[in-house]
Formats: sequence, structure tokens, C-alpha cells
Amino acid sequence: YYTHDGDLTVERDPQLAGSTISVRWVDNIFLGLTDLSPETAEVRPEFATEWSTSADGLTWTFKLRDDVPWVSWNPKTQEAKVMRMVTAEDVVTGTRRACNATLGGSYGPVTASFIAGCKAVLDSAAPTKELFEGVGVKAIDDHTVAFTLVSPTGFFPAVASLWTLRPVPAEQIDTFGAAWIDPENAWSDGPFLADTVTPGVGRTLIRNPFMPKDLRGPGNIDRVQVLVINDNSTLLSAYLNGQLDMVRSGSLPAEETSGLVANTALKDQLLFINGVGIDYLSFNNGKPPFNDVHVRRAFSAAIDREAIIKDAAGGLGTPTIHLIPPSIPGAPPVDQIGVGYDPEYAVAELAKSPYPGCKGLPEIHSVSQPGRRTNYVEFLIKAWSTVLGCDPALFQNEVIEDFSNMIPVISSTNDMAKRPEWHPIGWGPDYPDPNNYDGDIIKCDVDNAFTSRPCSEVDDLIQKAREETDPAKRKDMYAQIEEMFFGKDGLMPIAPIRLASAYALYQTYITGPIETDGQVGGEHWDWYTIDKAAQDKIHKSS
Repeated sequence: YYTHDGDLTVERDPQLAGSTISVRWVDNIFLGLTDLSPETAEVRPEFATEWSTSADGLTWTFKLRDDVPWVSWNPKTQEAKVMRMVTAEDVVTGTRRACNATLGGSYGPVTASFIAGCKAVLDSAAPTKELFEGVGVKAIDDHTVAFTLVSPTGFFPAVASLWTLRPVPAEQIDTFGAAWIDPENAWSDGPFLADTVTPGVGRTLIRNPFMPKDLRGPGNIDRVQVLVINDNSTLLSAYLNGQLDMVRSGSLPAEETSGLVANTALKDQLLFINGVGIDYLSFNNGKPPFNDVHVRRAFSAAIDREAIIKDAAGGLGTPTIHLIPPSIPGAPPVDQIGVGYDPEYAVAELAKSPYPGCKGLPEIHSVSQPGRRTNYVEFLIKAWSTVLGCDPALFQNEVIEDFSNMIPVISSTNDMAKRPEWHPIGWGPDYPDPNNYDGDIIKCDVDNAFTSRPCSEVDDLIQKAREETDPAKRKDMYAQIEEMFFGKDGLMPIAPIRLASAYALYQTYITGPIETDGQVGGEHWDWYTIDKAAQDKIHKSS
């Protein structure tokens, strides 16, 4: 299977993974306690066979399989070997490592938001044995592990699919340190084993021959060749020349879209895939003018979402006026809550603010990444000028190339005077639950609280929805939460804009859950089947 992705270094380690690139790799090499179905994204057993929670909802206990081996791979001899069985202690090792900020992982705060005692380790520059032993994970026996949580979490089985909670072998880490993940040192328990890793060039995976058959997907792929190609035009050329079997959704050059759609030779290969990622405008609720709810409502209602998607995103995407995508379990319908494009309402709301007709509006700063989100800024300045009467000269935007350099600028830890008043940003979910949107993006006390919004009764309801275990009650709660945020009388801490959707290219000799797999978490390459004769014909003709 010839696929593509960006480069990877230390993020091949489950507890250091944090990008979609690394999660795709980890999900194919290491088993999770649970897995997200590649067809429905519903939680299903993986290394864990069953789970239960205590009466107070603070403890979750997972029963584990006893037949999953750690397997090593020798790249020189091309031989796989069973080293020992995976146990509950390996889950303990992985979870404790996820809390250790000194390792350099980026998802420690996510883990700490669920696992008791994790934050104390995360906050320590030199965590002690006592701190690690205080993390809320315990091996009851070789095949049972229990987690103690920060607060009751009804959807914890979905959280258990996270890469940070993957079991890892302590003896390999102790022996090789950071190099434990290199192919010649690594032990794996997932569907594939790492064969080669060449920075800047690519990576190769080999089918794990010792994985229990009932855990393996229905596909027939024995070998995966991941080519590192970062330029979208180069990706398209590689596909058209027969070097790749696919080009992932969102990776085709935008300027080529119309030509690809019109190309009849590609009509059976070009797929339009709807995602669960979202683009939104984050208002800084902590400083003028967006500390005023009427200004936030006005600026949001002045956005023609269909027009901005057409103008700034090449027409790819679905307009959205509230936060939780409709495909996430428990989400309200996309068009039943929220205020869309409503110029009359926008003008009326601005009239209630200290800046009627934009009079007295201060200079407004923003930051954006190149491409679509900078296009958003340009579109919005024109829209706010046209609908609200704001002077375009008041808006100043700084383009920041690398997102890692943008984070310190927008972070709530930055001096408020130096933070921008708004910025466009995107979000992709880590687990398929409404809490990963309302609870992890705009709840007042989250670590990445870019909005700096004050806490209110809606945050109490978010917490109650997190703790509730009844799906019907949670659905009602999240409908209420979304209304409190995005209804006509809502707080409007952000302005949702676009649900992700884009074209992808897949050769017709590939079958599998292409349109649904990897929407949350990584892709399941063991679920794909390739007609090898047809594949050989394409590759030999290139």
C-alpha cells in the first residue's frame, strides 16, 4: 500500500504523539484499550474486552486480553519474534509516561484533564517516584487495569482510545531511552511492525504475523510504504504517475480542484469526504471590543458562511452556526441551533454595544496562518465593513507561518495587552464526543482557553453533561449548551464557520472504509483490501 504523510521523529512514541501524522502511525503499530470503528467511529473493544464504572463514576475498570504479544522486528533478517505478552503493567507505564512533561509530549494536559494525579506529575520539572505512583492508574492483576478520574466521565471508554494511554514496554524504554521506538529496538502489539524509518524520505511497515486474528481488520495489506511528500502539487503528480495509491482528503492542491472534478478519467477515483474538523473565529472575550457580547453577536451574524467558504476555502466545506458537528454522537442537528447570516440582527446587536455603527471601535488585531485562514481574514474585513460599517483600516492582521509560533501569541498565558482581539483557527477531535468540542474548546477553564471568557452557568452544565452516562440526557444537555452559546441570546464566545470537507483520490483497486476511517484518531490500514494485479498494472505502467 503506497500512501503519503509528513515526516516523523520522536512522535512515533505513543506518549509523544500529538499530530494527525503521528496518530496515524501510532494507531497502526500500537493497540489502544478501546478503538474507534473505522466505519462508524463508535467505541469498540481492542486490547480491553469489557469495562465498567463505579457507582460514583470516578473509577473505570478494564478487563484485558491475555493473548496479545509484544513483537520485535529485525530489519536486517526480516524476522519477527514474540517477546512476551502485553499486561496491565504496560498500560500503567504508558499512562504515567503520558503525564511526564519532561519527555516533551504535547498531549499531557489532555490526559491530565481525565486521570487523577496526572497534573501533579505534569507540573513537575523533576517528577518523583511518589508523584508517578499517585497517577490514577493501577494494575489490579495482569489482565485488569483501573483508572481513577478527576471527575465522573460517562464517555471515558471513548477517551480510552487515545494514543497517550497505549501500553508500552518499560524494559525497552529503560534500555534504549528515546531510541526504544526505532525499528531495531521497538516492540509493537498492533497490526503492523516498523521496518524502516528514513527522515525526510519515508517509512515502511510490515504486517504483524503474531497479532490475534480476531483483532485484525478484514484487509489484505502486508506492507505499507509511507512516502514523505509535503507539497500538494508533488503529491498529485506522484499519484497521477502511479507512485501513490491515494491522496488523502485535504491534500490536493486547491487550484487543481476544478480540473480534477472535470476530468472524466478520474470520476471513479475522486471522492468528496465530509469531516468532523471545524474552522472558527476565536474572539478574545477578555479585551475590547469582543468583551462585549453584543459585538460578538454582531460580528458573527455579519458572516455569510456560504460566501466565505466559496471565496476563502475554494467552495470546500459545510457552513455551520454552532460548534458540534452533526456526525458526532449526541450532537444537535446542524441547522436547528445558532444564528446564521442575518445583517439586520447584526446591525441591531451592534447598536446595543458601546460601538453603534462601529463608532469608537478600537484598532482590532488578528493573527492567522497562511492560506485558507488568511483568506478568511481578508473576506471578513470586507464583510464587517459592508454589513456593519466598520472602517477596514481598523483591522490589522499578522500572518504567522508556523502554528507552533502562533500558540504563544494567542495563549491565555500571554500578556493580554499583546494578545490579538481575534483569530481564525481550526479544531480536529481527539475522541468522538461533544465534550471534545464544547468542553475542550470553549469551557471557561480549559488549558487552551484562547477566548478568555468568564465562567458562567453554561460551564456548570458542560460539567454535568460530562459526568452524565445516559446518552439521551446528554443529547438534551448539549442542545441546551449549544443554544446558550450560539442562540440569538447566546454568549457567542466564538463564531463557528465551516465543517471540513475536501476531495481525495483513491485508486479503484482499493476497497475499505475510505470515507469514514480516520475521521477521529488514525486510519486502519489493516481494513483495506488491494487488488494486487490491478495495482501492479498501474505501478508497472508508471
